[in-house]
Amino acid sequence: MYQFFPAFTRPSRPAACLACLLLTTACGAPEPAAKAPVDPTAFQPTQLVALGRIEPLQEIVSLASEEGGVIREVRVRAGDSVRRDQVLLVLSARVETARLRQSEAKFGAQTAQIAADRAALASAQVTLRNARDFYERSARASAEGAETQQNVDNAEASYRRAQRDEERLQASLRAAQAQLEQLQADARVSRAELGRRTVRAPGPGTILDLSVKPGTALSPNQSYAEFAPQGPVTALLEVDELFADRVRLGQTGLVRAEGTLDTLAIGRVVAVGPYLKAKSLFAEQTGDPEDRRVREVRLQLDGGRGLLLNRRVEGVIQLGGAAARP
Repeated sequence: MYQFFPAFTRPSRPAACLACLLLTTACGAPEPAAKAPVDPTAFQPTQLVALGRIEPLQEIVSLASEEGGVIREVRVRAGDSVRRDQVLLVLSARVETARLRQSEAKFGAQTAQIAADRAALASAQVTLRNARDFYERSARASAEGAETQQNVDNAEASYRRAQRDEERLQASLRAAQAQLEQLQADARVSRAELGRRTVRAPGPGTILDLSVKPGTALSPNQSYAEFAPQGPVTALLEVDELFADRVRLGQTGLVRAEGTLDTLAIGRVVAVGPYLKAKSLFAEQTGDPEDRRVREVRLQLDGGRGLLLNRRVEGVIQLGGAAARP
């Protein structure tokens, strides 16, 4: 039996040359150069952008009253500018008013009593001087034989009695004066209690929000208004912890409308937080997810009085040329 094999076909010259070229290229190609390691500290930003909120330098505070009661008068409205000790609210004060009137009446009666005691003392002092003079004359006349001893003894008894009366009235006057001082102190306390029924502004500033009206019952230490103290306007910024240590006092910056490049005001860093906060100030609700930890930085603004308080802004801080330590 015969077995047949396929005939061998000689390759063409161009195909052989191409195969040799591919083999030579694959065997002799150099390896790519390794990439140089990147130094993460080589990045030196010149600006830092952080979200913030417009606030007064002394921050917005909630006003509360030490006293509770029914509000009789509300003398301001939201948006009003007030001065120190300006009356904001007047609480009902019938009991305090009656107590003050009673204290003042007692004080007046005691003042009149002291005046009467002084008049009685003055009369007793005149009587004492007359009794002393009569006793001394009687004693001299008795020594000369012109007066009986009985009359001298009677004159001496009258003199001693006038002395005791004068001493008694002196003591009574001192006691009345001490009682007057006590009544005066009671009147001051009553006047202070009545004064606490009038709620006054703690200082100059602006009433941002007022949550009460006449007839409302106010509890002790209950907040009734939001108050912005008078002073420079600032932006409270939250700087991410990655760049928190780059912020310094005295660095310049600006604030702009959120999401734009429109500059609203310029300023400088006047305060930096001493620690990182875990909760963002922009979490409006308890269930909101927390941001990374941040450092609070306060930027005092020049010409920022037209900015609405609590407005969200972007703050840009220039990181170069810090003039002071953090």
